[in-house]
Amino acid sequence: MTLNKEIESNIIDHSLRDKPRECCGFIIYKLGKLFTHECFNSSREPEKFFSISPIDYLKAVALGKIISVYHSHVEEGGFSEGDKLNSISHNLPFVMYCIKTNSFSFFNPKDTTHE
Repeated sequence: MTLNKEIESNIIDHSLRDKPRECCGFIIYKLGKLFTHECFNSSREPEKFFSISPIDYLKAVALGKIISVYHSHVEEGGFSEGDKLNSISHNLPFVMYCIKTNSFSFFNPKDTTHE
């Protein structure tokens, strides 16, 4: 997945605002454009995990087609096994921004090379 500079900037800004909590949200497609939709991290351990509430999900669906979930990691740069399982079970690509390394990672559940 390739992100444009505006999407990257929005995710980075959201990540830094929510630090030390993981941020989370969706990348949405509507009328030929991509945009981000920020969600509240409702996890009981938001410094280690993220959880998007069903209400935030419904709000996002009303805005357009969800094409990806994004979230941040403060320290480590790789996807956790939980991230991968959620991506696979929801059949949605995941985008992760690591604050420490200032880098993006992508996980596509349809890519069989990760199995």
